[in-house]
Amino acid sequence: MKLLLELWFTSKVSEEPFNISQGVEEADKRVSEIKPPKANELRAFLFFYGAMVPKGVVPDVYYEHFMSFSEAMFTLCPTNVTQSQIGHAERLILHFCER
Repeated sequence: MKLLLELWFTSKVSEEPFNISQGVEEADKRVSEIKPPKANELRAFLFFYGAMVPKGVVPDVYYEHFMSFSEAMFTLCPTNVTQSQIGHAERLILHFCER
C-alpha cells in the first residue's frame, strides 16, 4: 500500500501515466475529512478509504487496478478463508501483477 501511494503521488515518477501527483491536494482533503486513525492508516486506506479517496482522482484504469489488489487483500484477511476465496484472491493478484 505504501509503495502504491508513493507511485501515485510522488513527483519522482510524474511522467508515468498512473502518477497523479497533481491530485495530491484533493486526495489529502478527502483523507482529512475521513480522519483515519494513525496506527492503521495504510491498512484502513487499503480496505476502506481506498475505494473512495482515489476515485475520480486516479484514472479509471488505475483505480480498477488498485481495487483488484484491495479486494484480494480483503478476501484473504479473515481467519477462516475457503479454498474458493483463496482461488478468487489468487486470480485478482495475478491480474494486478500482470497489469
